[in-house]
Amino acid sequence: MTLTGHLIVFGLLIVGPLLIASGVLAYRFESVERTNLQAEAKRVSGQLASVIDREIGTVQSALTALSISHSLEIQDFELFNAKARIVAKTIPGSLIALRKSDGQVVVNTDVPIGNALPKVTEPALLEADRLALTTGQTVISNEYQGIVRHEPHVSIETAVSVGGAPAVLSIAVSADTFRKLLLTTSAPRAWLIALVDANHRIITRTRNEEDYAGASVSPRLAAALTTEEGVLPNSATREGTPVYTVFCRVPGADWYVVSSIPIADLEYPLHQVWLFIGTLAALGLLILVGSATVYGRRLAGSVSNLDQAADAIGKSHAVAVTSTGVTEFDKLGDTLAHASRDLQTLSMQRAELYSRLLNARESERQRLSRELHDQTGQNLVAALLEIKRTEASGGEQQRESFVRLRALIDRIGQDVHRVALELRPPSISEIGLVGALSNLVKDWNEQNGIQADLYYEVDNLENLADELQVTIYRVVQEALTNVAKHAEKATQVTITLSHVGSILRLVIEDDGQGFDTEGNGSASEGQVNGLGLVGMRERLSSVGGEMEIESVAGKGTTIFVRLPFVAAKDTSRTREAHV
Repeated sequence: MTLTGHLIVFGLLIVGPLLIASGVLAYRFESVERTNLQAEAKRVSGQLASVIDREIGTVQSALTALSISHSLEIQDFELFNAKARIVAKTIPGSLIALRKSDGQVVVNTDVPIGNALPKVTEPALLEADRLALTTGQTVISNEYQGIVRHEPHVSIETAVSVGGAPAVLSIAVSADTFRKLLLTTSAPRAWLIALVDANHRIITRTRNEEDYAGASVSPRLAAALTTEEGVLPNSATREGTPVYTVFCRVPGADWYVVSSIPIADLEYPLHQVWLFIGTLAALGLLILVGSATVYGRRLAGSVSNLDQAADAIGKSHAVAVTSTGVTEFDKLGDTLAHASRDLQTLSMQRAELYSRLLNARESERQRLSRELHDQTGQNLVAALLEIKRTEASGGEQQRESFVRLRALIDRIGQDVHRVALELRPPSISEIGLVGALSNLVKDWNEQNGIQADLYYEVDNLENLADELQVTIYRVVQEALTNVAKHAEKATQVTITLSHVGSILRLVIEDDGQGFDTEGNGSASEGQVNGLGLVGMRERLSSVGGEMEIESVAGKGTTIFVRLPFVAAKDTSRTREAHV
C-alpha cells in the first residue's frame, strides 16, 4: 500500500467510528420509528375491530328481537315486513330478509309485499343458511353480491320457525357501511385499511373499494391470517404497493381488520437521516482523500529520495541526501549518508582482502601442485626404479608381487598428477585460457562419461588479467563438479564464452533433473545456497562479476555469468571491479 493509502486508512480509522456510530443511531431511530408505527397500526386495527364488533353486536340484537316476533309464528308476512322495515332504518345500509330452508325469499324489506321474490343462489348465502339451520346459532356470512341492490353485502342470520317450518332470518349489511366505519379512524390518509372475511376476501377497504370488493388477498397475507393479531413486514397491496401490514381479528366474527402502511412513508424519516449521513460521509471522505493525497505526495517524495539513497548505497555509490522538511526523514538521510561512506570503505577493504585471499590461495595451490608434481613425483619414480632393481634379483612369485606393486604406484602417480593439475593447471600460463578449458572439459568427459562441449567467441582472451582468467577457469571447474555431483540425469553440458562490448559472458547449461531455485522444499533445495555456488558468487564479485541461475525441474539448469573485460595491464579497472 502506498503512503497515501496508509494516510487514507489512518483517516478512515478516525472517521470510520463516527460514521459507524451515526449508522447505529440511524438504525436505532429506524427501529424506534418502526416500533411506534407498528404500535399505532395495532392500536388502529384493534380500535376498528372493536367498532365493527359493536356494529355486528347491534345487528345481532336486532336480529334476536325480530326472530321472536309473533307475526312469524302466525305467518303474517305483511305485519312482519312492516316491523322489519322499522328495524332496518335503525341500521344504516341494511335490509332484512326471510328465507325458507330451500333458499326461497319470503320477505325482503327492499321489495314491497306481493311482488315476486327470487330464490337465493349465492354460494356465500347458501353456506350461511346451511350453518344457521344446522347449528341453530347466529352465523355471519362472507362477502357476497346482493341480489336486489347488486352491491357487496355481508349477512348476519339465524334460524327461525315460520308456522312450524324451519326458515332463515337475515340482516344484510352493505359493505359500504363497514367502509364508513373504517374511515372513522385517525390513521393517516396514506394508510390502506381493509376488512377481510373468513374466506380471505376483501369485504371493503378505504380506497378503491369498488374495484377490489370481493377480491382475494395475497397468498402471503392469507397464510398469515391464522392468529388473533400479527405483522407482515414485507408485503404488497393489490395495486402492488410495498407495505408494512398489521392485522387484528374482529372478536365477534372470523374477520380481520388489515392496516397497511406504505414502506415509502415508513422509511421516509430514515431516508432523510441516511441522506444526511451519506452527504456528511461523502464530504468527509472527499476532504480526507484530498488532504491525504496532497500530504501523501509530499511524504512520498521524501521517502522516494531516501529510497534512491538506499539503492545507491546498495550499488556502493556515494549518497547525498537533501533535506525533506521532516525531522525523522532528515535524520534517516544523515544516517544513510554516513552508512554510505562507511560501506564504501568496508567494501573496498573487503574486496582488497578477498583479492589477497584468492591470490594467496592460488599461490598455495601452485606450491602444493609443484610439491606434488616434483617432490612426490620424484619419490614415486625412485620407488619404481628400486622396485625394478629388486624385481630382477627375485624369484617368479616375487616378480608377480612387484608387478602389482608397480601398477599400484603408477595409479598413485596418476592420481597425484591429476590432483596437481586440479590445484593449479599449468596450462593457463603455458597454453592459455582456451587451451586450459579445453583440457579441463576433455578430462571431465573421460572421468564422468557425460558429453561436455566448449564454444567460445572471444578475441584477445590471452590479454585478460590473470585474475579474470583464473576466475573463469575456477567457475567452469566448479560448475562441472556440481553437474557431476547433483545432475543425476544429465547427458549433455554446453559451455559458451562470448564477448560483447566490455562484457564477457559465460553460459553453462546442462540437461539434468534441475532443482528448485527458490528453495521451496524440493529434494535439491540446498544446491542454491551450497558452498560451491556461494564460492563462485564470491569469486565473481571480487572481480566485478555477477551470476544468475535458472533451473526448471526435469529440464536442467543454466548458469549465466557476466564479467568486465579487463586487460592484464588495466589495473585501474580491476580495482574498480573489486569495489
